[in-house]
Amino acid sequence: MSVLRAPLLATTLFFVGIWLAAGDYAFTPFLLALLALLSLISIALYGWDKRAARRGASRTPEKTLHLYAMLGGWPGAWLAQQGFRHKTVKPSFRRWFVVCVLLNLAVLAFLLFCPWNEPGRLWLDQEAQQWWPVVLHAAGVLA
Repeated sequence: MSVLRAPLLATTLFFVGIWLAAGDYAFTPFLLALLALLSLISIALYGWDKRAARRGASRTPEKTLHLYAMLGGWPGAWLAQQGFRHKTVKPSFRRWFVVCVLLNLAVLAFLLFCPWNEPGRLWLDQEAQQWWPVVLHAAGVLA
């Protein structure tokens, strides 16, 4: 469990930070849900790859693991790396993983903080406001 302490703390701080940074925007829950989904997919991919590695079966390409990390699934990928003890030694993989995390954080920083992206945030907010009734109806919250 101590191996997971740092990734769990970082993941928690990441999601709380996104929630606080995105504030009152209507797209905040969608963004958090997307990042959580990508993290869960990353965990599944790492688990699948670890199992395949043990069995000598067809492996998940490293490019796929990096793609999900770059798209926002890096918290789950980091948890999976530590939890499964998988992909934690190979230096080239670790370097590319760090690059993917930094790229993702840069895109999120631009999305949430850059003054030049205010029209983008407003557009996302309008889209989210239109989709909220659809999502709530699909979830059974609205009749």
